[in-house]
Amino acid sequence: MAAYFGRVEERRLAELGNQLIHKLEGRGGPLAVTIGRFLRNHADGQDELKNERLVKALQGQLPGVPDKELEALADRFDNDGSGSVSIKEMQGALNALSRGEALPEARTDPTPQIIVDSTEDEEDWLGASRDQVTEMRRSRDLVSSPKSPLYSPGTRAPPGPEGFDARLDNFLAKLSGRVAALATEAHARLPPQQRLPARAEALLRALGQRKLREAMEQHRQSDQHKLTPTQLYDALAVFRTPGQDLLHDRDARRLWDLCNGGDPEVFLKLFREHERAGQEGRSLKQGKKKSKWQATQGGGAGPSLPRGKAKQRNLADAKTYPHAGDINEAAACAEALRLRYKTSRTLVQPPIGWRKPELTRAVKKSAQPPKKGLELDRCFGFTADAPGPNLCLCKPRGKPSIVYLSAACAVVQDLGSEKTQKVFRGHTDDATCVCTDKTGTLGATGQCASTDMSPYVCVWDVSTCHELRRFGGDGSISRMACAIAFFDDASHVAVVGGDDRHTLRVYELNPPAHKTGDDAVIVAPCKAGVEPPAVTGLYAAPHDSAHRFGNDHVIVSVGKGHLAFWMIDLPRGDGKYEFSKRLPTYRPHKAPAATHCVAFVPLDDAVCTGVSDGRVFVWRDFKIAHAFQAHQEAKPCRALVHARGHLFTGGGDGLVKRWRLDKGRYEMCNEFRPVSPHDVGKRSGAMRDVENAFPTSSTAANIGSNGLVRKPPVRKQHKQHEMLSGFESQRASGFTGVVDLLLHPQDDNHVVVGTGFAQVLVVDLPDGRGKKPKSELHVAGHHNSVQGIAMHNKEPIFATVGLDCLLILWDATKPIPLQVKTLREGATAVAIRGPRKHLHHHHHSHAPLEEHVAVGYNDGEVEIFAFPSLEKRCSPGKRCDDEAISCAKYSPSGRVLAIGSHDNAIYLMDASANYRVKKKLHGHSSYVKNIDWSFDSDLLQTSCGAYEIMYWSVAEGKRYRGAQDSVESDTRWQDWSLTLGFPVMGINADGSDGTDVNAVCRSRDEGLVIVADDSGHVRLFNAPVACRFAAHRAYLGHSSHCLGVGFLASQTMAASCGGRDAAVLLWKVIDGGDEEVDGEYIERPPAARPAWHEGCDITSTTDILRRARPLA
Repeated sequence: MAAYFGRVEERRLAELGNQLIHKLEGRGGPLAVTIGRFLRNHADGQDELKNERLVKALQGQLPGVPDKELEALADRFDNDGSGSVSIKEMQGALNALSRGEALPEARTDPTPQIIVDSTEDEEDWLGASRDQVTEMRRSRDLVSSPKSPLYSPGTRAPPGPEGFDARLDNFLAKLSGRVAALATEAHARLPPQQRLPARAEALLRALGQRKLREAMEQHRQSDQHKLTPTQLYDALAVFRTPGQDLLHDRDARRLWDLCNGGDPEVFLKLFREHERAGQEGRSLKQGKKKSKWQATQGGGAGPSLPRGKAKQRNLADAKTYPHAGDINEAAACAEALRLRYKTSRTLVQPPIGWRKPELTRAVKKSAQPPKKGLELDRCFGFTADAPGPNLCLCKPRGKPSIVYLSAACAVVQDLGSEKTQKVFRGHTDDATCVCTDKTGTLGATGQCASTDMSPYVCVWDVSTCHELRRFGGDGSISRMACAIAFFDDASHVAVVGGDDRHTLRVYELNPPAHKTGDDAVIVAPCKAGVEPPAVTGLYAAPHDSAHRFGNDHVIVSVGKGHLAFWMIDLPRGDGKYEFSKRLPTYRPHKAPAATHCVAFVPLDDAVCTGVSDGRVFVWRDFKIAHAFQAHQEAKPCRALVHARGHLFTGGGDGLVKRWRLDKGRYEMCNEFRPVSPHDVGKRSGAMRDVENAFPTSSTAANIGSNGLVRKPPVRKQHKQHEMLSGFESQRASGFTGVVDLLLHPQDDNHVVVGTGFAQVLVVDLPDGRGKKPKSELHVAGHHNSVQGIAMHNKEPIFATVGLDCLLILWDATKPIPLQVKTLREGATAVAIRGPRKHLHHHHHSHAPLEEHVAVGYNDGEVEIFAFPSLEKRCSPGKRCDDEAISCAKYSPSGRVLAIGSHDNAIYLMDASANYRVKKKLHGHSSYVKNIDWSFDSDLLQTSCGAYEIMYWSVAEGKRYRGAQDSVESDTRWQDWSLTLGFPVMGINADGSDGTDVNAVCRSRDEGLVIVADDSGHVRLFNAPVACRFAAHRAYLGHSSHCLGVGFLASQTMAASCGGRDAAVLLWKVIDGGDEEVDGEYIERPPAARPAWHEGCDITSTTDILRRARPLA
């Protein structure tokens, strides 16, 4: 309802006066003196100011306020009606307002003009003139704002498709329950001699009537007989349950009109009639007709109630609702049910008013896959700790591009300014190795074993990312594909498996017709007796180098304590492959612990290898012809490239060096350190100091911010395959700094550098020593476990934090991070406070809140940063415990930050001031897992690791009794992130114990639910998920536990973070088809069965609500 009296509502004038006081007090000094200066500045030194000039002065202090409101405010300051305002008049009015008193009354009391915001077909039934309707439409932005006298967050929702009768009955049923609860509390405080059992029901009814009458009298002025629409709404708002709807504006206006223009006695009779109808088991509209009823109450000029057929109950409903036989139809529509299902220890509630038909429709809907689907739009991340090379060149359709691995994806990214991506998604778990052929048109990737599939290798087209061939998958490759390489002519692909002997297998890409193609043509052991992956790289020699060895093809395999030359000859007449293995000798040099990279120098008939102690060996005839120290002894040489007469090396010290051959020895030309636009550290350019970032092979420990040594986190291993322990050991071996190095295919002055901190840079080579290179960031991301994700409420921006001590802001429209912040400690939770336009209905005007990013740390502390600059704002005092923060979320008003901790408590922090802890909520028996806010910021719902759901009153700091209150069903939640509850009952797979689901997010229109689980899948369901093992669309991309997921502000995009795979994936919401696409599969339940326990009690709570106390 959009109603105001005269020109501007009284409450609006009071708000404007308070805003003016706030502005004037901000100038400093006594208020009276400031008012005098304010008037004299606009009155040319006089003590009085004309009303017209006062309006112009107020425009400077209250920008954006309509002139009509400013004129009304200036008129109130003019007590004597002289047309001018004196300093004395304005000082008196504002001083009274600052003390909480009302503004001076208007000089005249005209008959109120009611202008109603209604639809086209309702504009004339109130008798409003066309001029009034036009005036109403001009003021629509005023009355629909939070400053409107009838505004509350619960009233902004549309009234719903049902008729006014049904909405009025639902409202009166809720009001009856709330009044009964307050009456029960009052009854409990009566002396025992007055609480006679025989009179209990009548006494409770009388107490409830008294509560209503007192609320009406309190909001009615002494000289009024009737209530204005605002006063009626405020009186009823006393009985509004926090977090729940009261009445829509339009319905409140119609109720006021129905009560003969706000007559309290008529409303009380309407309320008593509703209670009598409930006792008789009928609806209010089944009683007397509206016209006859209104006539008996004194009539009125308002419209009649819409007519409709009464809903009859059937026997099935009586069986479903065993306690609802003696309640009226309105109460039946407003009752809350209790459902029990396997995962939750707390009974859950469908929306209030849901009955068997609604539940049946929900089960059938969630038994079908959603009509919407997801499409992978972008992959943020770079697997910097891969066992071998993770950066290759390709040329899809002639465009220079790079191929790299991230989680279970192989990403093809353009090296141009747009940085467009294509993703190959043929893998189901960690993609462990990658290579491209010499022409840059084919890609090959291998993966580790998943829970349901053996390792395999895919060969695919880099232009379309479509799979061409697949090898393995039948157990022939054990544990993982450790290394992979194409032959120089792309006729074969060689793969080293993760078995105990690190078996080399060579597959023919285009076998003759009589061969099966999946059979390996060469099978030979590389290295035995070492935990895999001991062989980390395969390098195929160019055609010229291979012929100088006297063979068709030459492959070099490298790894831990391993270097071998494989001499391969293609079949001649007998159809057999001839191959031999040559092990070189290091004498007189000391053998290194590991060999990491290989570069072929055809013109010099030499092969260069980079080793773990920073040296480079130059081999001729399987002997060391020359050795030089390319990088620090403690830092490995991870990358070698020979081109254009120079040798480029990249090492763990973060340096890229260029060498030239001079008289049989390599001499350094220059060196440089790649510098990233987003520095991950303070002193080492693109990376943090290696010593402080990850341990060397001698320490195998992380160095914390306090200087203490602690064991680094280890990725959770697959239960059936333990080969990842060796895979993880790469990170603990000091493999940081530069890990991959390529030369730009079309620009001689640029190199492509992959760093150990998940960045890929295109660096402009400096001309000489001492010059700083220019870098362009192409890929960036986390380089350790991503623990938390949070979405901005207005912009396509989200934030992620992880154990790599990074806070990253991502823009869904940009290929690189918006901002990166190095944190002092590993972080586990993040929350964003965006702009807040709609404040809580009982808040007065406040200064706008600054946008913040809150970060919760692994040691239990919280830090606040500005958005989007990420400048530190404050660090609240440390709490008494040092348990990790598990979740964080701002209230819709932005004034409270709720923190969930592993100490089983929720902390409410004052986000409008210094973030001090206001309340600590106890009750959970395990760590707090998820937090949700109600729309009005009054209620919280939380879940924990013990599968409990709890509801909290923010103002009282107390817990609602889940067995007595319909909080879940009645409350409008800002979003749904709990992994438990009615909207997500059927998200768990068959055989799941509830721990598999890590994150949940419901779309704003409540039509979709997106889920992240331990299998690394992102799943999309219809909401609510009421069917057991509900139908859904599952999407591949992550290779580790997916720990976070959510819809962006536009609801057309979603983002997920993958835990230990350190990847962040951006998804686009699209129309889904009936057929599966690449990276997607559709699961359907065997039958459309409800997710709750069959045969369990489904209880009506109307009778409980009438006698329950709301707070424990």
